[in-house]
Amino acid sequence: MHRRMHPLDRFLWKIDSKSAVCWQWLGKRNADGYGILQVNRKCVRAHRYVYEYFKGAIPVGLTLDHLCRNRSCVNPEHLEPVTRAENVLRGNGWAGRKAKMVTCDLGHTLMLDSRGKRRCVECRRAWQRQWYYKNHAYARERANQYLASKRRLQA
Repeated sequence: MHRRMHPLDRFLWKIDSKSAVCWQWLGKRNADGYGILQVNRKCVRAHRYVYEYFKGAIPVGLTLDHLCRNRSCVNPEHLEPVTRAENVLRGNGWAGRKAKMVTCDLGHTLMLDSRGKRRCVECRRAWQRQWYYKNHAYARERANQYLASKRRLQA
C-alpha cells in the first residue's frame, strides 16, 4: 500500500537549510522566483505555507515581505506580514528606490510640498524662474535691464 508523504515532509525535502541565513527553496518555482508546493492538490507558495505552519495565519489584508530580499528563501524568520504598499516601498523596484531617496539628482535635500509630495525646493524654484522669464516678455526685459545696469557699474 502506497502511503502519501505529509506536506511538511515534502517541504523539508525541498529546502537547503545548510546555510545559516536563508533556507533556499530547491523545488519548483514560479516565473517570479517564488517557491511552489502542492498541498491537497492545490499549488501554494512555499514561503506562505512555511509561515502559516510555524507562525500562524497571515493576517487579512497583509502580505509577506522577505526581509532578506531573496524570493526563494523560505526561512520563517525572514518573513514579516506587512501591507502591500509597505512591501512595495521596501523593495528594490522603482517606487522603493524613489522612497529611499533623500536628495535630488543635484544633491539638494528633498522637502514635502503643500500637497505632501517630496520635491526639491531649489530645483523647483530654478525651474519656475526659467519658465517665468521664458513666458513673460516684460520679465525678460527687466532681467536684461538689470544685467545691463550691472555691466555699466562694472565698466
